[in-house]
Amino acid sequence: MTELIPAPRAENFGSSRTFQSAVTGEFGPLQVDAHGATEFQASMATATLGAVVLSEVAAMPHRVLRTRGSIDAGDHDFYKVSLQVAGTGIVRQDGREALLTPGDLTVYDTTRPFELVYDEDFRVLVAMFPRPLLRVTADAMRHVTARRIAGREGAGALAAPFLAGLGRKALIGPGRVGPFLDDAVLDVLSACFTETLEEHRPSLETSRAASLLAQVQSCAEDHLSDSELGPAKLAEAQHISVRYLHKLFEAEGTTVNEWIRARRLERCRRDLADPQYRDWTISGIAARWGLANPSSFSRVFHEIYGLTPRQYRTTAQYRESKLSLGG
Repeated sequence: MTELIPAPRAENFGSSRTFQSAVTGEFGPLQVDAHGATEFQASMATATLGAVVLSEVAAMPHRVLRTRGSIDAGDHDFYKVSLQVAGTGIVRQDGREALLTPGDLTVYDTTRPFELVYDEDFRVLVAMFPRPLLRVTADAMRHVTARRIAGREGAGALAAPFLAGLGRKALIGPGRVGPFLDDAVLDVLSACFTETLEEHRPSLETSRAASLLAQVQSCAEDHLSDSELGPAKLAEAQHISVRYLHKLFEAEGTTVNEWIRARRLERCRRDLADPQYRDWTISGIAARWGLANPSSFSRVFHEIYGLTPRQYRTTAQYRESKLSLGG
């Protein structure tokens, strides 16, 4: 069987049933079909980098299904990015099929059915993270799922070795810097998916429109702490009409205010996990990023991340204390 990279937390499985139980616990309800094999070998190692979970799986041939029934049985709203390390694999979703060879990437969405097929011993590195954290909208990502992203050209040549190197380091032990690497992962993947998107669909209107949207988003990122940041201020800063600004975001399947709110929530999440802000109140952190209503902030944060801000901070502090103690 394909050798798994050394990782202290690697777990071995001697049957497809125990393997299915493990991957379901890690990735949400899934069905594993080992093609009737009487013996089955698989290994899995996992590391947490802030909001991103990295898992490396090595296994014998099998098929994985995420059905509509599996989706209804669990609450998993994630993207999963698969980097083929050894062997080959096939990913199917949204009417598309990606054949992956070592070094190739693809992405799939856990809110819709998908199928993974491995006809030989293989090894993959999987990065899983909540969908709202990605800077590419969900509507746009529907054009990207189950497409092969070559790891030797374009943005894939940046993303594939970055993930592979991060996996080698993190699965041995992420260290204290682990919780602060998720933004880097998400930024690299966002760039990779944006390039893939532009290869497979028409641009918003022209290349100028796409460039302008990037400028607007960059300007908004720089002024998230301004509680009055909104469409009018952004349009004025870019010397365009508010109507045209809304049109740019509508083409991406979102609104100006929704995008700003998502980015503010992500900045708050990082601060809640950062020991530097341990003495800050939760409302103070929210206000720092332009979210002045504590009750509204807590409600929306829970909707996006599945935990209240206080619960998230407590969990992050617990992880930090374990790292400090070498656990």
